[in-house]
Amino acid sequence: LAQVYPVFRFPVVLAHMSRYNESWSPMPVAISEKEILTTAERVYGVTWDEIHSYKDKMQIPILPRQMSVENLNVSHFCEDPFSALDRCMEQGIRHENRLSPFARMQICKPHWVRFQRCLRYRDRSIMSDIQKWENKHVGRMSNGAKAEYFENLTRERSYHEYVAARTADEEKRKRHLLDAQHVLLRQQGLMTGSLASIIE
Repeated sequence: LAQVYPVFRFPVVLAHMSRYNESWSPMPVAISEKEILTTAERVYGVTWDEIHSYKDKMQIPILPRQMSVENLNVSHFCEDPFSALDRCMEQGIRHENRLSPFARMQICKPHWVRFQRCLRYRDRSIMSDIQKWENKHVGRMSNGAKAEYFENLTRERSYHEYVAARTADEEKRKRHLLDAQHVLLRQQGLMTGSLASIIE
């Protein structure tokens, strides 16, 4: 790695040396790839794995089984911010060099920020549409079917929490935790909506 990545130099004083001794001089210290990456992640405020998971983050919240995408009243699904980030990442990969292997983290950070902002707005809009649709859908069920539907959501949420607790992949763990949070929001919407009467 010392042959691939730049050598950072700073003074290293040995026991028999002194800054007043003419024999003292800075010594080269090789910085490992992991140390360079850790520093870059701290400086840019985003991890290498996180910014490279942008394609997976395009996944929308999980819809109820009987609900179709046509029921969503969403103006866009963040295609434009995604395309801008995708172009930046692809260019970063093509122009990568050994002296600045993590440059795309800095160059593409503005696109990443806009993409993340768009996803948060998109997911809030989708969850609002899901809650409205689901309350109408469940409201037509019998009390027994309503209770069973709610229990199925509880099992779905438990599944995502179970997988999140046991996966080693940090981005997959975040995805399952987000899915579990979305299911919880759906349950809360039902508890204050079509299930309010049977809960009381």
